[in-house]
Amino acid sequence: MAPRPIEMTTITFSAATAVVIAYLVLGALWRFRRHPNPLIQATWLSSRNDAVSTTFGALVVMAVRLAPVRWPEYAADLVFASLSFQATWAIIRAERRDERVRRAEAP
Repeated sequence: MAPRPIEMTTITFSAATAVVIAYLVLGALWRFRRHPNPLIQATWLSSRNDAVSTTFGALVVMAVRLAPVRWPEYAADLVFASLSFQATWAIIRAERRDERVRRAEAP
């Protein structure tokens, strides 16, 4: 009935920490971004999506906390879903390419 008041300091610290960690992981995996192996490519795309969604999500959380409407949350969900579909399509294309190469090399 009476929720706690929002603590902007805690939310800001949590969001900033999550964004920094996401970009540290992204930096560690940067050299693998063009690797032909679908599993490695999936790991790279997942970390890229995590960095983007964490950054965008942190901004949306701040906007939602300050705004009296919920549409920014819905817009963020659409962006996150589209990133996931894009990554899925990239993995499927890479796997199809590898399958064509395997068939061509088969005796």
